[in-house]
Amino acid sequence: MRNQDTALEHQSMETFFAPAQKSSATELEQDLQLFNRPSPILAILDAVPMMIMVLNSNRQLVYCNQAVLRFISAQEPSQLLGLRPGEILHCRNCTDAGSGCGTTEFCRHCGAVQSILESLDGRFSVSDCRISVTIGGHSESMDLRVWATPFSYQQKSFTIFACLDIHHEKRHAVLERLFFHDIFNTLGGLSGAVEVLRISCPDSTQNTISIMNRLLMRLADDIESHRTLAAAEKNDLTIRRNRISSQDLLQRLLETYSTHPVCKNRELVMMKESQNIQFISDEGLLSRVLGNIIKNALEAIQPKETVSISSRLCDQSIQFLIHNPGFMPREVQLQLFQRSFSTKDPRRGLGAY
Repeated sequence: MRNQDTALEHQSMETFFAPAQKSSATELEQDLQLFNRPSPILAILDAVPMMIMVLNSNRQLVYCNQAVLRFISAQEPSQLLGLRPGEILHCRNCTDAGSGCGTTEFCRHCGAVQSILESLDGRFSVSDCRISVTIGGHSESMDLRVWATPFSYQQKSFTIFACLDIHHEKRHAVLERLFFHDIFNTLGGLSGAVEVLRISCPDSTQNTISIMNRLLMRLADDIESHRTLAAAEKNDLTIRRNRISSQDLLQRLLETYSTHPVCKNRELVMMKESQNIQFISDEGLLSRVLGNIIKNALEAIQPKETVSISSRLCDQSIQFLIHNPGFMPREVQLQLFQRSFSTKDPRRGLGAY
């Protein structure tokens, strides 16, 4: 009767989001015994550095691995029996509510609760969540990536809930975004100042001002290339397709890199037999790829030698050819498109992967 009263009491708890009902002490103890047995699987879970919890149908912990115990300085999973993830992690929002984790107005926007509820509906879910916690009297903000996987055992439904601290990843993304924003603002200011100089200064200084303007444009392009690469690494790159003329593209590259320092005492030419082909692609990305290959080709030759560029149609595809004297050693050819392989100084060069 006591367990039934307890269940009824929890059913009547107030909630603003997820159900507030909790399992009775007897039910929790029975679930704990299902997992609290020596097992190779549990030993493997204890060896995993990621926090892993097994939750019952009411989102309450019935088992956890050693990573969870270490995080909150507990000794046994039984010490956390019946608690929900937010209560275990000392989430400030759930401690302010009588019904606990998942039931407050804040919980509507919590990725952890949303993923657990999806799992209880039989769907695997992964999401990011931000939790404000109080540990040892100090307030901290946690960025977590959580995975919730439905799991049936002994005719009961559970959720395997795993969470990983990703605050370094999140912080890096924020700082990177701020860096690019601020540096492009600074470049805009410098470009404006150079334009004022161009208008107001005498003709004798115009050549120097033109050089300054080209250097600013080159710096802006280098920064944009880095931002593009960072976005590609994170699978956040947006492709912008448009119609391109291969001859116009190569001509712009020729004009750009003929005045580049790497082309000093060297020659960059377009082959007469180069075909003009219309095609669809992302011109910005393609220009950066071809531009880097051209720079590499110029760096690899001796003074007074030549790099030639051209395009041609081949089996309904377009080919860009960038040629210089010499050839790559076989060991370089075999590793050319591997991540981080580069023949440059270790402080520069990302490779061609």
